Amino acid sequence: MCLVLNESLLLGQPSRLLKIRKNNMISYKGNFKCVILSPNSLVYQKEIQSIFLTGDKGEYEILAYHYPLLGVLKKGYVIIDWEEKLPIGGGVIRFYANECTILVEEAMGKKLQRL
Repeated sequence: MCLVLNESLLLGQPSRLLKIRKNNMISYKGNFKCVILSPNSLVYQKEIQSIFLTGDKGEYEILAYHYPLLGVLKKGYVIIDWEEKLPIGGGVIRFYANECTILVEEAMGKKLQRL
């Protein structure tokens, strides 16, 4: 059994639908723009559904319409849509207006690695 609600009731965003399953889990397929920059180049730019990061205070995942965020990233991996990963040497993240911008000190791998 699923209930279908307009997301404006939950997130204040118009015209997309959320399905609430019987166990109260929300299934949502929203996208947001992600840009990853290093001092030398544009490393990544694409519409994605999720990004997983290692911050200075712990690990976190960002989904579409996340609350605005500024953070410091530690050396580790940026995992995109649980399908690709990019090793980084640290950096900063800004998520605002459904756009994620990551400035990395060093992209340790020139290419994204498939998980």
